[in-house]
Amino acid sequence: MDEALYKAKMKRFTKQIESLTKLIKELDKQIITLLKSNEKLAAQRKILISISGIGDQTAIQTIVATRGFTRFDSGRKFSCHVGVAPFSYESGTSQKSRKKVSSKANKDLKKLFHMCALSAINMKGEFKEYFNRKVAQGKNKMTVINAVRSKLINRIFALIRDNRNYEKDYTTTLA
Repeated sequence: MDEALYKAKMKRFTKQIESLTKLIKELDKQIITLLKSNEKLAAQRKILISISGIGDQTAIQTIVATRGFTRFDSGRKFSCHVGVAPFSYESGTSQKSRKKVSSKANKDLKKLFHMCALSAINMKGEFKEYFNRKVAQGKNKMTVINAVRSKLINRIFALIRDNRNYEKDYTTTLA
């Protein structure tokens, strides 16, 4: 490719990238403003961000996907939607295979929760201990990461149900 043509294309692409980046930042600000304007959604976002490993984008995407936690009534159903819940494939007694996750899942949410799980595993705490313990027992690393994703989702739904922030050293009131 001619160098002058290449430079002209790069200049146009750079301008487009800058324009799109600016637009994305403006949209993010509008989303945050909308969330803050609704008390319930703002409280849900605050609860989700309090969980170690869950960031702002995951919190927002989860609130949107669950329609403010009205679309799914349990973490298990949302895990199925995200593609985290494993299902066994069996046909009678002759055909058995290992458990697999659905391919009809919301891949974008699955990626976000995968990154959250990796973040939670790298932080000092219960998820890191859980991951190391299961890998030491001989479990597949991806299976354990999937379990951490599922634990994060179930924790989200439990905290939203109880309307409280995550506490590392939480003790139940049951005796």
